[in-house]
Amino acid sequence: MLIKRLSLSRTADRVAGFLRACRQDRSGLAAVEFALVLPVMLVAYFGCLEVTQGFQASRKVAILSRSLSDLTSQATTAVATAEMNNIFDASRAVLAPFDPTSTQMTVTSVVFSTVSGNVKAFVDWSTTRNGALRACGELTQVANGTAPAPNNIPAGLVQAGSTVIVADVKYFYTPLLGGAFREIGNGRTSFELKNTTYMRPRSVTRIATTGLSGNNCAPTFP
Repeated sequence: MLIKRLSLSRTADRVAGFLRACRQDRSGLAAVEFALVLPVMLVAYFGCLEVTQGFQASRKVAILSRSLSDLTSQATTAVATAEMNNIFDASRAVLAPFDPTSTQMTVTSVVFSTVSGNVKAFVDWSTTRNGALRACGELTQVANGTAPAPNNIPAGLVQAGSTVIVADVKYFYTPLLGGAFREIGNGRTSFELKNTTYMRPRSVTRIATTGLSGNNCAPTFP
């Protein structure tokens, strides 16, 4: 009986000694901490990368829209399809290094004419590459700061006897982690970035067209 008790005591001492050794051993602590922190670090890293890339893509779309309206507004003679294709190509180049394949670009000339004592906005012409044309007819005047739409124009631009070039750009940005985004984006693999820029013609009051593909509305002007 005594021998049995001594055996149990020695076993308990060994277990206690083993536990003390484990508690004092720090050789694997760094590896365990790294394994716990690594997933958080990866999520933070790729999250920052995605936000940075998305912001850069949004900025590129804004610059593209501005370039499109700027180049068109510099025309001094009637614009034809060939000239607009060159403008589309040159403007789209600012998207690099992003893939421009999904880019939709629309350029529209809007004229402001006085009708029955009121200044109204009308689509003069509209041309596009892969996008939607602005329809002929009167545009609704909305408060400055209102989200741009194919059928509206900011009231602050309305000035009798003048015109404005409108550039609408839409781009579908695909995140680097497309698969992960699809899981949290309800099946979507990309999201829409868009921008609209308004610019007055530089050298002429109204930019005319000749044989331009798209909508050629020819409203009364001025």
